[in-house]
Amino acid sequence: MSWRNVLLQNKARLNLENAQLLITRADDSASLPLEDIGVLILDHPQIMITAALLAELQQAGVVVMVCDKKHHPAGLLHPFHQHSRMSDVAEIQRIWSQPFRKRCWQALVRQKITNQAHCLDRSGLGPSHKVVKNLGNLVRKVDSGDSQNCEAQAARLYWQALMGSDFFRVTDGGTSPRKNAALNFGYAIIRATIARSIVAHGLLPCFGLFHHSKLNAFNLADDLIEPFRPLADGLVRRMSELWDDNMANRAGQNSAFDGLCREDRQQLAGLGGEQVLIDSEVQSLGNATDILVQSLVRASRDKDASCLKLPGFAL
Repeated sequence: MSWRNVLLQNKARLNLENAQLLITRADDSASLPLEDIGVLILDHPQIMITAALLAELQQAGVVVMVCDKKHHPAGLLHPFHQHSRMSDVAEIQRIWSQPFRKRCWQALVRQKITNQAHCLDRSGLGPSHKVVKNLGNLVRKVDSGDSQNCEAQAARLYWQALMGSDFFRVTDGGTSPRKNAALNFGYAIIRATIARSIVAHGLLPCFGLFHHSKLNAFNLADDLIEPFRPLADGLVRRMSELWDDNMANRAGQNSAFDGLCREDRQQLAGLGGEQVLIDSEVQSLGNATDILVQSLVRASRDKDASCLKLPGFAL
């Protein structure tokens, strides 16, 4: 069972040797069992990789993420569908009813807001804080399909409480470029992990429950990521306590584009090992995504959204 994300940020050559990933650099080499790897992140323009290794990585269910010159995730290579009953599972997914989709989205949004409240609690606000209480009230108001858009109402309260009154969550930097860049990178790591689980269990990532863009190949991953987002949020909050956005491009950092240094990306790549509480057990994020996707397949067969097993914060 995979348990690690591997981030490579230096010039290297990657080969397949004795069924393992062999990483060769100018001054040393190292090897890793393919079955240990969940996501392989390539974050240097001079990383060379062989076709034989790519094929074996896909056979082992490893997602390969490639970053661009700004160190932003640019693309994913995920395994072609290898599930033994892929057409059967995909047919169940194809005939999801609208009420079923809405009930699943309701459950996902409720758990996301619940986890946002826990994230604020862990960040020092405490369960009696006004925003934490307001988030708890919003959880109870989320209806089928979230027709009142409680998710957006929660976001307005949550972000400023978590990151400060001057913070605005945007994808292109905004007034807090380093925080937003860190969130984008962390979400991409989680999204890749979820996409891996989706494909491994025979579902098609392009067909979502709520998200339905014809230009998005990962609509379902963008649905299932929602309750996991506060894990990245909490990590970025802890990281941000050690650096200032105004110092994003200080001496020693290697990116003049997004304000993230090598150490930032290394910390974010470790999200796959974060622990969550799911199905009454503490699991790594990677295992939790498998459990969630398995429960979605079961819920689809039974036409019962209450079968979904959703992640919460581990104690």
